[in-house]
Amino acid sequence: MRALVYIVIILSIPGLVLADGSLSVRVVADGGHSRSIDIRAAGERPLGKVAGRVDGQPVPFVSESSYPASGDITAILVLVDTSDPRRAAIVAENARQVGVLAAAAAAHHRLGLARFDRDMQVLAPLGSPSEEIRRAAEGLRAAGPITQLYRHGLTAIDLLAAHPASRRVLIVFTDGLDEGHGFTRAHVAEAAAKADVAVVGLGFPANAKGELALQDLEWLARESGGFYAGATPAGHLPDAVLHRALRVADGGGRFRFDAAPFLRTEPRTVRLEVEVTDGGITRHAAAMVPLPAAGPDFGWLLGGAGAVVASVLAWRRLRRPAAPPPEVAAVSAASPHAVVEVAEDEAPWCQGMAGSVFVIGRLAGDGIDMALTHPTVSRPHAEIRHSGGGYRIANLSATNPVRVNGKAVDAGPLKSGDEISLGDVCLRFVECGPGRAEATRLVARPIPAASRTTLLRPGPDGD
Repeated sequence: MRALVYIVIILSIPGLVLADGSLSVRVVADGGHSRSIDIRAAGERPLGKVAGRVDGQPVPFVSESSYPASGDITAILVLVDTSDPRRAAIVAENARQVGVLAAAAAAHHRLGLARFDRDMQVLAPLGSPSEEIRRAAEGLRAAGPITQLYRHGLTAIDLLAAHPASRRVLIVFTDGLDEGHGFTRAHVAEAAAKADVAVVGLGFPANAKGELALQDLEWLARESGGFYAGATPAGHLPDAVLHRALRVADGGGRFRFDAAPFLRTEPRTVRLEVEVTDGGITRHAAAMVPLPAAGPDFGWLLGGAGAVVASVLAWRRLRRPAAPPPEVAAVSAASPHAVVEVAEDEAPWCQGMAGSVFVIGRLAGDGIDMALTHPTVSRPHAEIRHSGGGYRIANLSATNPVRVNGKAVDAGPLKSGDEISLGDVCLRFVECGPGRAEATRLVARPIPAASRTTLLRPGPDGD
């Protein structure tokens, strides 16, 4: 009797955008053996043809549903920049636009409203009625002396993460300027990824400096799977853009498939490749999906025979020699055949590759073997695979490049001495020979000082 496991894929095709983020993937455990893959894509197009592959084999989708289904909730927090009294006319227009959002909210939307400048104030908590949102928006005034966009963006994401919801969206009305210290767009992108928040950036530039600042907001929106739209100098945005901001996490479909053909004797993490084709355009996404071990059929052990066998097994376990202490077990572990090192200015660190697949990305967990906290490194970014005596590298990111010896690659061979660039992080690949694992490293090439962004070592919990 084969174990039957279903994996659920959620494809979310959001609304029309001016800056289009590519497909992004998130893995969510449903409990038991089920898995869900949440794929969001900026751009309103028909779902079209959806195909998947695992280990090079086609994934047989067997059923389909749509989002939002019964019981689904989308939490949407609207965050309005109220800094600089000179922006009074823009903020008044923003208040009207919030009213448009409130009037267009669907039954499964749970809206909230907050304003920020030096401080942040929640004017209507998540789940407030549309009329309360509209009345709160009428009190918006541009009065703050300075603005702290990224600090309060983090607070807004925390509020969304604490609210029970199937999907979460942060809609930000701002001129893009940030006069705070200690917080950056990378911090907000990291928090949005962990909380699964799609950011919609609505930009209202006050001047040429604001135009440049809004490029950071556009980057943040793309990175989170949301979208960015810029207003006219008078602050006008089509109502259609506002309506689509509400639907950025809506739409798409769910697909189930039998994952039994991909189970092995040990638990493992596989790469699920998804391809969506519509209007002659094909887009790709990938997710690392944890699968359980394929369990044998123990049904015949039921009854008295099962009790006898269980007793024998318990007796044998009592007679089994004690397991070696942890330090002995560590010595007997498989030696790495390659070592990945990040050469930070003060404290270099490394990670060994002992298995056949090694995944590098920005966030720890979800199948990531090595986490690099750098804004140009994608959540899953690159996969190094050891097979048949050789190595191959594949790009898992839809937005950030992988380069080998300066040339962009989607997938290709990797040999000792090759230089690998993941966004702005540069490494050199060196294969370890027998007995040389401790002496051979993948050495990072320093990033030019003019473009350097701090690379943070992940903490014990992956932060």
